[in-house]
Amino acid sequence: MRRRAGLTVLEVMIAVAVTALATAALTGVAVGTLRAVGASDVRTHAGQVLAFLTREVVGGDARVLAAEDATAAWGYGELVGAFPELGTQEGVGDPDRYRAEVAHDGAVDVAGAAAVRYRVAVCFGGDDDAESCVDAVTFGPAPTPTGDGSSLLPGIN
Repeated sequence: MRRRAGLTVLEVMIAVAVTALATAALTGVAVGTLRAVGASDVRTHAGQVLAFLTREVVGGDARVLAAEDATAAWGYGELVGAFPELGTQEGVGDPDRYRAEVAHDGAVDVAGAAAVRYRVAVCFGGDDDAESCVDAVTFGPAPTPTGDGSSLLPGIN
């Protein structure tokens, strides 16, 4: 018996099944990549908020300088109210999607120069509602009592 040119139904079904499996595998890889990029984007923005807060500590901003053995903290939704200069953005860039803490970690004296060590952390919720944080250590001046009128560097500030 002569065979006609073309594919049999079985060959077509196998080709469709192989194509479907390959498409499913590629879709899984693409979804995983998109999730990783999203998580990286949130972590990047948390790092930007962290950098802002550490600059404020180094600059002696009284809003962030925690008293000895204390922690200054801002919950979710409080950062823009406390720091309007952060601005507002949509999505992961919205500072109110993060919470932050600045903890006084003790005074240090290096070659006669006194400073305070501060631990700064910025946290955010993930897709699975697990909280993740980025943190840093920086040095800044000791907090001064409110209203005492003293400057950080007399004659300069």
